[in-house]
Amino acid sequence: MASCRRIDFLYRAVPLQPWRGWLLRRHIERCPACQAHLASREEVRRLMARPEGFQDVSGLWARLEQELAPAPERQPAGLAAARPGWQFALGLAAFCAAVVLSFWLLREVRSAGPGPRVPGAGESFTLDYIRVGGEPAQAFIYQPSDSKMVFVWAEKTM
Repeated sequence: MASCRRIDFLYRAVPLQPWRGWLLRRHIERCPACQAHLASREEVRRLMARPEGFQDVSGLWARLEQELAPAPERQPAGLAAARPGWQFALGLAAFCAAVVLSFWLLREVRSAGPGPRVPGAGESFTLDYIRVGGEPAQAFIYQPSDSKMVFVWAEKTM
């Protein structure tokens, strides 16, 4: 069964007729599950038409012409009936509407939290120098808005 699924995938993946023919012949010759679905010779012989079964063939050509006559073309309904230019315009309008709608829905969304804020000159927090492990370090200062808390992160410079 897994082999049949693999063959089905390969059949769909490569759309070359010689490849497909070779793949199916090779698989059906070796797969007992697929061979069980094939019709036997006797079943096929019963289905085949024999010349003895046809006595009156006078209207055969008229019936064949009627069957093989091209069907009248139908007009497709809905958006499929639109011309290619209109289809492009409708698609572009739908895309623009989706972009505008997404910006409109996301207008109230802000970042996850307030951005970093370095205390100004009028505030009491000052940092002149910082060292980590006896070496100069780079400092990152963060003060949440509406708070008197200040976070200082120090990192060794490389």
